[in-house]
Amino acid sequence: MEHRNGLHLDRHLQRSRRLSSPDRHLVLLAPSELAVPRFFGQVQTDPRRYYSLMSEMQTLRGSVYLRDGAITPEELIDGRHQLRSDGASWHLLVLDQEHSVCGCARYREHPNDVGFSKLGVSSSTLAHCPQWGHRLRSAVGEELALSRRLGLPYVEPAGGR
Repeated sequence: MEHRNGLHLDRHLQRSRRLSSPDRHLVLLAPSELAVPRFFGQVQTDPRRYYSLMSEMQTLRGSVYLRDGAITPEELIDGRHQLRSDGASWHLLVLDQEHSVCGCARYREHPNDVGFSKLGVSSSTLAHCPQWGHRLRSAVGEELALSRRLGLPYVEPAGGR
């Protein structure tokens, strides 16, 4: 069973989270163009809900980044911090008791032969730092090599554009 543009809830994750916090729920948004793997226990396909949650998440992210000084108000579109990579990324959302997004984490899956320049981290300040940039590139290179040896995709958490 394949789904696109879906809202993806993993029953096990929800059950685990409810044990420690009954007023919070986890929701996993899959990349919008991805066929969802069959091993997910509960999958919902609701494009309107998907885009509503994505918008809420981008608004939350924008407010946090703005408050931290990581972005300027001009980088927000209708109060949302939108990234080109959002549609190609997985988003783990935390919903409060009113089912509003109150937390989020993002990761993006890449083929293990991806070049450093294609990763979001390549545009980071650290990547361009004369003192630390080469160390970052080296560390990422080692992780990419490990992914290739294991035959697994490379996963880039949060950050980047």
